[in-house]
Amino acid sequence: MRKSANDNCPETRWNRGCLQEWRAGLSEERKAADQKLLSDIFNLAAKVPQLKEALDWANAHDIEFIIDRQTRASGYYSRGTGIVALSAKALEEDPGWGVGTVVHETRHAWQDWHGMLLRKIGRFSDYFFSNVLTEADADAYGQRARHQYRLREKQEKLVKNLFGIRPVKWFAARYDRQIEASQNDPGILWIAFKDWFSRGSAISYGKRAMKYLAEEFGIPGYKADDSNVEFKAFGNADAPRTGTEIDFRSKEKLHQLGRDFSGNRNYFSGAAKRRYIESVFRPAMAERFYSKERKRPKLMDEIRKRSMLRELGKTRTARRPSIPA
Repeated sequence: MRKSANDNCPETRWNRGCLQEWRAGLSEERKAADQKLLSDIFNLAAKVPQLKEALDWANAHDIEFIIDRQTRASGYYSRGTGIVALSAKALEEDPGWGVGTVVHETRHAWQDWHGMLLRKIGRFSDYFFSNVLTEADADAYGQRARHQYRLREKQEKLVKNLFGIRPVKWFAARYDRQIEASQNDPGILWIAFKDWFSRGSAISYGKRAMKYLAEEFGIPGYKADDSNVEFKAFGNADAPRTGTEIDFRSKEKLHQLGRDFSGNRNYFSGAAKRRYIESVFRPAMAERFYSKERKRPKLMDEIRKRSMLRELGKTRTARRPSIPA
C-alpha cells in the first residue's frame, strides 16, 4: 500500500466504529447492489482526473466507501473513521453529481487525516471558522470534478454526432486539453472556494452549526438537525475527540488546508487570496453566516454566554448526535 513519507499507518489510524456489525446486517442482494453502484461511479475515474486523484489517495489511505439508502444528503463523512457514505439516490439519478460528491467527501477524509475536522466547541465564530473553510475546500474539489465530468460528456456527445467526419479527433483533443488544464490549474479551485460563500452556502451550514452548539450548551428549545443517515459509526455519540483542534488563523495550518491531495500545490497562495481568507475570520460576519443582508441571530448571545461559562468550568458537555461532514 502506497503512503507518503510523513503518513502514519492507515490500518491503525481509523476507528471504524460499528461498521463491521452494520455490514453484517445487510442482505447479500443489498451488498451486491451497493457494490455495483460503487463500481459504476469509481469507473468514471478513467474519464475524470479529479476523481482519479481523490480515489488514488483514498486507496492509499484505507478509506472505506459505503452506500446509504435513506439519507437526505448526497453523501457524508464520519469523522475519525475513514468512512465515506454516498447516497444511492444521488448516484443513481445523476452520475455527474455523484462524481463530485465522491470527491467532496473524500476531501473531508483527507482533511481528517491531517487533523482538520476536530472543531473547537466554544464561541460560535471559533466553531464556524473551521466549518466553513473545510466545507468550502471540499466543495471546490467536488465542483472541479463535476466540471470535468460535464466536459467529458460534451466530448463524447460531439464524437458521437461527428462520427465519420474527418476533424472529429481534433475537436475531441480540444476537450482533452481543457480537462487536463482544469486539473492543473489551482485557480479553478480558488474560484469555486469563493463561490461557496457568494452563493449563500454558509447560511444553511450556519443554521445547523447554531442549533448544534445550542444543544451542546443545553439551551432549551434547540436540537441539532437530524440528517436521517443510515450509518452511525458511534450510535448517537460523536467520534472520540482525539488530538487537538486546528486554528486555521495560523498561516501554517491554512497553508496545509490549501494543498492538494498529494500535498503539493497550494491554491491559497498569493497576497490577495490571503486577504480574502482573513475576511472569513471576522466574528461579526461569521455570526451573520457571511451574509451582509442577514441580521445577527439573538441566539448568538446565549451561545456566547454559555461558552464563556463552560470555559469557567460551570457547565458540562451534553451528548448529542454528530453532524456528518
